[in-house]
Parts: sequence; structure tokens; C-alpha cells
Amino acid sequence: MRKLFLIFILTIFLFGCQKDPFITDFPYMKNTDHIFEKVDYYKAYNFFENGTGAILLVYNSTQYSCPYCKVCIPIINNIGKDNNVETIFYLDIFEMRTNNTDEYHKLLTLIDNQVDDLIIRDDKTILAVPDLYFIVEGEIVKHHIATIYDEVNEKYLTVLNVDEEQLLKNIYQEGFTLLNQKR
Repeated sequence: MRKLFLIFILTIFLFGCQKDPFITDFPYMKNTDHIFEKVDYYKAYNFFENGTGAILLVYNSTQYSCPYCKVCIPIINNIGKDNNVETIFYLDIFEMRTNNTDEYHKLLTLIDNQVDDLIIRDDKTILAVPDLYFIVEGEIVKHHIATIYDEVNEKYLTVLNVDEEQLLKNIYQEGFTLLNQKR
């Protein structure tokens, strides 16, 4: 009986100590009921080819402090939950993009073949973050990069006023609405 009790306590301890990859990657979301699930490159690539749902390309905030991610992730989470989304996948592309890997180029090519508004820097098309994709059976039906683009200053905003935040919420809502309509 003691052995069973000890095994029970150890099991609870081990499972209780498992860390949530999302909270590890984005500690500022620690006390949030989130719907994000981290995926690896292969699952993400397959999702872009065949999946239905939402996937977010991001940088892990412990590797690179992305001010746009910090603004967008809580809004995406809330709008997703408002739309009864169970899971939004996310892929950390920091290492792939930094190291200019073959996987990064394959993913970039796959996405670039479906959308025509990716960011161009130094005459090269890149995957920017955060970028939320809405996909139905492998077809990108909508995506949105970063926050709100300030045409005057030619940059994305890192601080949003109430109207700008509502505009961003509306953009995400439109994407989730498209997903619900096409399912």
C-alpha cells in the first residue's frame, strides 16, 4: 500500500511540474487562460499544406523581445476564445529565420505562393512576426502581420490607442469569422 501511495505522490509531482511551453515562451501571459499550442516546424508545415484553423508565427519572447508579439498575443487569445476556438497553433521561427535554414525557405516559399503582402527587407521577402494565418484545408484565407501599420511614420505601432486596438480586434475577428464560414 505504501508503494502505491508513493507512486501516486510521485506521479502527481511529476505531472504537476510539467511546464506549459507557451508560458515558458511568453512568461508575460503567465496568469492567462490561453488557447495556444506550440508546434514544431513539421507540424506547422503540414498545417499550412492541409490544415484548417489558425497558426501564429512568432518569436519566443525569451529569445527575442518582440514588442508586436507582446501587443498581439493577448488580443489574439481573447478574440479566439470569444469565437470558441479551442487551439491556435504557434511556431517560433526565430532560430529558423536567424540561421536562414532550408526549413525557413521552404515555409517562406509555401506561404509566399499564397499571399502577396509579405514584408520585403533588403530586397528579400521575409516572414515577419507576429503573423497570424487563418487556413482552410491548406488555403490561407487571411493573415495579418504585426499590429496596425502607421502610414505616416512607415512602421507598425507598438502602442495602440483604443481605436487602433479595436481595429486590430476587428481584423482578427474577420479572420475567425472566415474560418467559421468555410468550415
